[in-house]
Amino acid sequence: MCGDVLSNESMKPAHLKRHLTTKHAVLKDKPIAFFQRKLDELRQSKAMIMSCVTPVAKAQEASYCASLRIAKVSKPRNIGEELCLPLAKEITYILCGEKAARQLNLVPLSNDTVSRRIIDMADDVENILIERIKKSRYFSIQLDETTNVADLANLLVYVRYEYDGASQEDFLFCQTLITRTTAEYIFLLLNTFMEENCLDRKKCVGVCTDGARAMTGRHNGVAARISEVATEM
Repeated sequence: MCGDVLSNESMKPAHLKRHLTTKHAVLKDKPIAFFQRKLDELRQSKAMIMSCVTPVAKAQEASYCASLRIAKVSKPRNIGEELCLPLAKEITYILCGEKAARQLNLVPLSNDTVSRRIIDMADDVENILIERIKKSRYFSIQLDETTNVADLANLLVYVRYEYDGASQEDFLFCQTLITRTTAEYIFLLLNTFMEENCLDRKKCVGVCTDGARAMTGRHNGVAARISEVATEM
């Protein structure tokens, strides 16, 4: 009747009766059938709300699924709005009718929306990986430099760790390098990433790199710098 949320203690018959007589005095003499009708109306309104919310929730899920596929095939973000969604509407209209096709209007697939979805999923994957590394007793990393299609140097870092009773290997992160790459700068990128994500460097027991001088130098190489902070390496 009033929408108040009552505690378990208030659900005792005596307390409920007092609530009715004090807050709803005009209703205290109503017959039981009146309250039964009110209960039926409440249940119907809940069912109506659920029927309205469910399609929206499923549309959001569909938006994430479509964004994931767009990311996997490395297509432009606007392909969802300009190609995928219109195509899905046409196919659904032909196979299932106009009513089913109209449901697809709830699926957000604009360029900005797809970009946000991809960023959200990437952040979620990274957070899961970081938590797994934190729970692992030890981990090791593999470093390498590579050049992308824009002729920019990048640092690639892979990690091997314990999870679910077995050794797992995953891509950890990628950072753009300056033109003249030095061991100090590479170590700075790696160290900054570990500090930002609260990774215990003492758990790092192995580092694998190529034979480049910046990586393997005995005194100033990346491996030497890592060994100063990761004593078990």
